[in-house]
Formats: sequence, C-alpha cells, structure tokens
Amino acid sequence: MRIARAGHLLAAERGRIGEKYILGGEDLTLAQLFARLAKVVGTPAPKMRIPYAVAYGFALGAEAFARTVTHRPPRASLTEVKMARKKMFFDSSKARAELGYVPGPVDPALKRAIDFFRALNGRRAAA
Repeated sequence: MRIARAGHLLAAERGRIGEKYILGGEDLTLAQLFARLAKVVGTPAPKMRIPYAVAYGFALGAEAFARTVTHRPPRASLTEVKMARKKMFFDSSKARAELGYVPGPVDPALKRAIDFFRALNGRRAAA
C-alpha cells in the first residue's frame, strides 16, 4: 500500500510563500472522535457528559495550579474547554488543489498517534 506524502512536506515543496494551507481530512464531532478512538483502542467511549460550567471551573483551577505549583501544562485548559463546546469544520480544498494533498483515513492516523503517545509515556516512565 502506498502512503500519501505528508501535507507539510508538500507545502514545503509546492506551497506558495505567505500562503496557509489547512491539512485536514474527515470532519468529526467530539463525540464521533471519542467513539472512533474507543474503537481503535478497544475501550469504551466516555459515557458521561460533564456540564460546561463544571469543566470551565475545573480548567480555571487546573490552570492556576499549573501556573503556581507544577509549572507544567494543566490537565485541562480554558481554551480546550471553550473549543470543545464548538463545532468547527475546516476546508482543505486549497491544499488539495495547490499541493496535491490527499488526506489519509482517520482511524490509522489515530492509531499512530496513540502508539506515539504510549511510547512517549513509556520513555518518561523509564526515565
């Protein structure tokens, strides 16, 4: 099976200076993404939906704790909570037309991301 060229490499080779290219693929809602992740990982998707006010309050506290105590990224940020509330879909037709970009399927990309983060986590645990 031939793997499509990575979008960022295509942008470096064929992109026009000063232009921006969206390297997207399949549009998914957050619920659809969680369902796909659950399928790829083999665990159940989250069943409980956290009310926005609770998530927002947690993110406020997490950011304050991270800023003053751990000096590491927070477990949840206000930006993440705000963005999770919105449906945002993006159009990659410009990258397809100008760069020859062809997005790959979502599930294998999710699997590669999961494998990467598990390996990264394993290296951190061993250090």
